[in-house]
Amino acid sequence: MIPPANAPPLVLLPKRQAQVQEGGYICCSGGVPIFDGVDPRYKRILWTVIAINAAMFFIELAVGQLAGSHALQADALDLLPTPLPVA
Repeated sequence: MIPPANAPPLVLLPKRQAQVQEGGYICCSGGVPIFDGVDPRYKRILWTVIAINAAMFFIELAVGQLAGSHALQADALDLLPTPLPVA
């Protein structure tokens, strides 16, 4: 894509330096937290959501089997791969 003739020139902004602030949180100079994925609270919430998803998979698969509903079974199978890239 070619920019219009009256477009302003591109300006490259400097990279923000990470720094440890009060409370031990790592933030960039703009105050936006840097996500590193090792926070124990984050991991606990993530595994809780994965467990809920797994429970729903088994419940929906069993109910679909009992009811003879291919739609419920297909929906259960659709739930299965959802957390796999995360785990």
